[in-house]
Amino acid sequence: MNTQIFTNLVGELGLPGMTLQTAFTEDDIGAILRIHLMTEKLVESWICAACNQANFFGNGEDRIKIDYDAKIKIAKNLSFPSALYNALKTINKIRNDAAHLHNFSGIPNNKIDSLKDTLNGYRLDEYKDDKHSDEIPIELYNSDGSIKGTYSMNSSETPNRLKLFLLFMMFQTKLILTVSRIHLAQGANPANNSPV
Repeated sequence: MNTQIFTNLVGELGLPGMTLQTAFTEDDIGAILRIHLMTEKLVESWICAACNQANFFGNGEDRIKIDYDAKIKIAKNLSFPSALYNALKTINKIRNDAAHLHNFSGIPNNKIDSLKDTLNGYRLDEYKDDKHSDEIPIELYNSDGSIKGTYSMNSSETPNRLKLFLLFMMFQTKLILTVSRIHLAQGANPANNSPV
């Protein structure tokens, strides 16, 4: 895996802006769609890095169009961690339910619990910052700098869209730590295409 390609592509994604929009939206479907898009872009970055081709998917009219489910399967075949793959399957199910169920009434608790358990099961013990999702609260601030609220996985006051956001942040952290692990295992030679 060319970890430099992964790092470069992730840096170009504009995730901080989309992440902030996701944290502050009051719209469940908006949060779900943004998280789905961000995970898709992270998966594309993995695929490009694993294939050592920064422009694997092409650009403009030459861009290869592959659906989300196929992309995550390709990533899995390119040594994407199974637990993170399973997390993406859950995120895709949440997105599909939001898009296709006429009576969608919000993100169900069982999907949040499943995603939390999946991500908590994928541990990178060599990294002291690899925490469980219920150990990572988030504080949101109003435009005047006052605290809007503190939210966590364990609070019944936290809306499921914010729990999904916290789980996305956990997913992203675990993915980046995984790439760091690969980079270190390769002896800091990013062009090395050795498997994970």
